[in-house]
Amino acid sequence: MEKKVVNAENELSIAANKINNYGEFLCRSIEKYIAILAKIQNGAIKDQLISAKLSNLASQLKPYRSSVLTECENISSYVKSDINEIEKADSFKFTE
Repeated sequence: MEKKVVNAENELSIAANKINNYGEFLCRSIEKYIAILAKIQNGAIKDQLISAKLSNLASQLKPYRSSVLTECENISSYVKSDINEIEKADSFKFTE
């Protein structure tokens, strides 16, 4: 007996949108954190060693932002591709 997989394109689309929204939230959070580090470095902390460590931490965080964006874009692309494949293969017909 052949097993059939039932996919709801709408549910896949909703999941992809949620992932994108969360990715955007993560990117905004990283940007805010980097801005806070810069504010502390420029205004509150005058020690060179601590300032250098804060700068280093901010530099290390920047690639994560782009990685999150890239992964979210990849997931969206995969989901859209899956939805298109499902729609092509969909043979559901309404009875008259």
